[in-house]
Amino acid sequence: MKINGIELSAPKNEVVVIPRDGTDLVIYAQAVLSYEEFDALCPTPSVPEKVLSTGEVIKEVTDAEYVAALDVWSDKRWQWMILKSLEVTEGLVWETVVLSDSDTWKNYKDDLTKVFRGSEIARIINLVYAACGLDQTKIDEATKSFLASQAAQLNKE
Repeated sequence: MKINGIELSAPKNEVVVIPRDGTDLVIYAQAVLSYEEFDALCPTPSVPEKVLSTGEVIKEVTDAEYVAALDVWSDKRWQWMILKSLEVTEGLVWETVVLSDSDTWKNYKDDLTKVFRGSEIARIINLVYAACGLDQTKIDEATKSFLASQAAQLNKE
């Protein structure tokens, strides 16, 4: 894909280094560009339908069971994104998470808590945020760079 003649590629991996007992733990996060694998493992819950006496079929998006199922699905999507993003970290092995079993994905929190401090876990989760989307700092830096280049171009004219 190109924009304005510039060849685009996948975003670069993000990295955080956590010092631990004289060694550095290097943790990488990658952008999750496709959710096909997730969708195959956890299809989006179906909205229940109700047939009115007039024969009209309406979707019941406020149905309590549907809303609860959607909440569970949303949590699992987030959990899967974290696991897939951190998957690029060399040598990372989860104790209680099995990527093919969505019921174990929530265990990533427990696995992290066993070996990392709260502030370290926050850095790891923020790393995933940075890899999977733009944070405000990146947007501000890109905007500042763009505006500076525009000002430089105007000064040349």
